[in-house]
Amino acid sequence: MMVIVYESDEFTEYLDYETIKMSEDFNIFQVEEIVDFKTPKKLSSDKNYYSMRVTAQYDLQKKLRKSTSKLACSDSMGGGTVLLQDDTKSDWEEIISNSNSDKKFELLVRNKKIQNK
Repeated sequence: MMVIVYESDEFTEYLDYETIKMSEDFNIFQVEEIVDFKTPKKLSSDKNYYSMRVTAQYDLQKKLRKSTSKLACSDSMGGGTVLLQDDTKSDWEEIISNSNSDKKFELLVRNKKIQNK
């Protein structure tokens, strides 16, 4: 199930609930995020990409986020051909209040509460 997290004139950002994985201690969530661009972005190879699929981890205890993989996709909603893959893991970053990451964090916290019932 895709949930819209943020929408603007430039892009719409989604959280894919079906990809949520929890660590054994239930404090680290891994989830796929999709960024769907209203107008295509251009790679250095001159190819256009219409969306990005980002695999991210959230530390629910420390309120941190990091990305572990990014895919530039030829179609919207993370579909089509993968034009660029970046598996560089970012450092853990503090989640800033009212940011897109904060909205995703809150959705994951709610999901954790549902899972624990």
